[in-house]
Amino acid sequence: MFLLREWKMPFAILIVALTGICGCLMALWVTGVPLNVSSYTGMIMIVGILAENSIFTVWQYRMNRRSGGGVDEAVDYAIALRIRPKLMTAIGAVLALMRRFYR
Repeated sequence: MFLLREWKMPFAILIVALTGICGCLMALWVTGVPLNVSSYTGMIMIVGILAENSIFTVWQYRMNRRSGGGVDEAVDYAIALRIRPKLMTAIGAVLALMRRFYR
């Protein structure tokens, strides 16, 4: 919150993290997997990845807005700039956990 010097962006990042927790709990409910140490570890990893990605995206958005870009252009550029690292992280996590899923 103090890093971003305002209240809106940290709350947006917090909402992303809470949405990630809700998504994890929904996925556990749909698959019928109980809450255990592995699922808690996975939820912590998901929330960490989501928080990191949202912080980087918000930071890039703010830099684009400060340089004089419009809102739409700033959002598009911030998302497009970070899409490859986000996809690499997601694919790596899925591939790493795929073996555990089919056990």
